[in-house]
Amino acid sequence: MKKIFALVAAFGLALTAMSQGITLTFTGSRPNPGGYQNMLYVQLDSVKVQNINRLWTETLVYPDTVLTFAQTGIAEAQGSAAEITSYPNPFNGTTNVAVSMPQSGEATLQVYNLAGQKVAERTMALAAGDNLFEVRLQNPQVYLLAVTTPQGRSTIKLLNRGQGAENAIFHHGTSAVDKRQSANPFQSGDALKIVGYITHNDSVYASQEILQPQTASQNLTLYFFNLVDFLPTVTTDTVSNITDSSAVCGGNVTSDGGTLVFARGVCWSTTPNPTISDNHTSDSIGTGHFTSTITGLTPGTTYYIRAYATNYLGTAYGNEDTITTLTIPTVTTDTVSNITDSSAVCGGNVTSDGGSPVTARGVCWSTSQNPTINDSYTTDSSGVGNFTSNITGLSIRTTYYVRAYATNAVGTAYGNQVTFTTLATIPTVTTTSVVSNITFSTATSGGNVTSDGGDSVTARGVCWSTSQNPTLSNSHTSNGSGTGIFTSSLTGLTAGTTYYVRAYAINSVDTAYGNQITFTTTAAGPYTFSVSAGTRVLFSPGNLQWSAKNGGSTAT
Repeated sequence: MKKIFALVAAFGLALTAMSQGITLTFTGSRPNPGGYQNMLYVQLDSVKVQNINRLWTETLVYPDTVLTFAQTGIAEAQGSAAEITSYPNPFNGTTNVAVSMPQSGEATLQVYNLAGQKVAERTMALAAGDNLFEVRLQNPQVYLLAVTTPQGRSTIKLLNRGQGAENAIFHHGTSAVDKRQSANPFQSGDALKIVGYITHNDSVYASQEILQPQTASQNLTLYFFNLVDFLPTVTTDTVSNITDSSAVCGGNVTSDGGTLVFARGVCWSTTPNPTISDNHTSDSIGTGHFTSTITGLTPGTTYYIRAYATNYLGTAYGNEDTITTLTIPTVTTDTVSNITDSSAVCGGNVTSDGGSPVTARGVCWSTSQNPTINDSYTTDSSGVGNFTSNITGLSIRTTYYVRAYATNAVGTAYGNQVTFTTLATIPTVTTTSVVSNITFSTATSGGNVTSDGGDSVTARGVCWSTSQNPTLSNSHTSNGSGTGIFTSSLTGLTAGTTYYVRAYAINSVDTAYGNQITFTTTAAGPYTFSVSAGTRVLFSPGNLQWSAKNGGSTAT
């Protein structure tokens, strides 16, 4: 794994002929890849210093140290503030920090955000030399790290590009190697050839060479004009949580291409290969994983989605994913059949679930058009396919409107509307409870038609027989039409005979009969009557025994 070392490497150079030292501070820099005039800070892996006069070479490869070239026996100057370096810097959530203490003592590390708010702090006693820390920061932004010791205060900038788990500072002990002092000979005026090295896009680059005599402390900038940058590398996550109008996606920026990723997110369109010219989200900066919420989608529509990441060179896109937003189901209504006066059979066919399971289906009906599930309805299982519904509780001779329905997570869909009219039924009729005016051959009955069954009553009356449950096939009267009370006269009866009587009413559906009543006719004679002399009397039927006083004669 590639080691990443200090952004700023400081070298202390002590003159053999002088008691004071010379310190050279090196900073890496490169042109802005966006073409602007400002230069960009770059991270140095190492700095090689070659003394042309003394024929030696010294390379700073240990992070966050001050390397001192001094005459043998000359100690490093004391009393200066601590040296700070972080690596890597920029970083994604976590960076290593080295604090080089000129002497042992208490030190306080504090991290501040752009608003000047302190987000992390640690105070502890540190040993002389290099003390190693790990700094974790949550939000992508620039921070200031300050180290305060009894000798003074030092600060550096930290650039966090990723999302960290917390704001915290952890101590990892002291350095096992101390290369801050070298025994290589040096005199003021020696010519030093200086070259810096960085690793960029997995390739090692050298800075422009500096070759000059060194007679005083100074800051030297090492320029890298030959860096090769790339577009970022990004992948698209699988789309999830798809609804009728939204979805969740995201991506992973696995490489920034050598420069800061200052925009990332997902873009989508109804045509393939969407770009940031189409609809897109903006989800923070830097490398690493991110999540995007896509909104404002149209139900039942196919979308193409790609993650994107933008650095100074341009925008890179991830793999493309395709989704179809959910919609309400598709359902058709069957023809109504088996219509009676109070029921019917219908049903439907759910041909598509709209991308979400159909949890309820059936038919709904009303005497008004476009019925919904707020009206009367059936529930006939779930899922797609054909189903049959039994419609009950209807009123006679009434027109109804019917639609099939299907419900999923998005909502309820309705099929085409069909209409039907329930049939009429037989009338409702009762028989007069008491038969009156009973003789040996006649009687009086009747009835009451209380309902025509939804169709006009065309005939009514009573029927009778010496057998139970008489019908129109037996003797009967005809007493008008319509509803209401009517009276019937029964004639031609046989004396002393039991009869069964029922009222009846007829409409276009059928004949209805009332409750059955029973009565018995009276028995025959004797009868008394008088006639004038010489009058002829005829009796019929049967033979009657009679007597008459007419001159003392009796005739049969």
